[in-house]
Amino acid sequence: MKECICWHVQNGVSTDFWYDHWVDMENRLVFSCTAAKALTPIVVCDMGDNNGNWNWSRFSSILPQGVIDMLVAIKPPSTVFGHDLLGWRWEHNRRFTTKSAYSALDNDFPITSHFNWKTVKMETDNLDVARILLGSSDALASCSLVDAILMVLARKWTVSIRHITRDQNLVADRVVTLCRDPSIGYRVFDLVPDGLNDLVRKEAKVG
Repeated sequence: MKECICWHVQNGVSTDFWYDHWVDMENRLVFSCTAAKALTPIVVCDMGDNNGNWNWSRFSSILPQGVIDMLVAIKPPSTVFGHDLLGWRWEHNRRFTTKSAYSALDNDFPITSHFNWKTVKMETDNLDVARILLGSSDALASCSLVDAILMVLARKWTVSIRHITRDQNLVADRVVTLCRDPSIGYRVFDLVPDGLNDLVRKEAKVG
């Protein structure tokens, strides 16, 4: 998953200039560098000057002009912007979407070379959906989304689709409702949310 994540730079404190994904390009900046010696890790904020501009003297001579042009369009980090945020590489707004994931698979982006991206394990509490995806129902046969999903599943991947009862899907449903947040980044729970332990125990009894 690491290759699918990039940094949305704000104050530049958490993001490595050379070795992290943060510029909207296929590879990290280290792979574009023309320096003869190995690069020392350095955070993005240390590549700026005291006036809030990029310190071009630190890297302009060892990066191609095309990359420099990209950096010109990026606002230098600042402490007033808040913390750096993690996001999804394959969307410009850094928010994950199912559509962008399918697009990455369909276009053979670098992430698809990893075997985990060709393993599909799905559980659904909707029996009709399970039947459609298993090919035992022709409902929604004219639906373009269903056709696209079936096309992906028809590839030489490891595919497992299983119908479960709603009582076996309680935890997933609850986590989804807890994480409905339009902001960029991820959400960390320091403590188990209220009621989740009870749902885990309930699912364990059913499963």
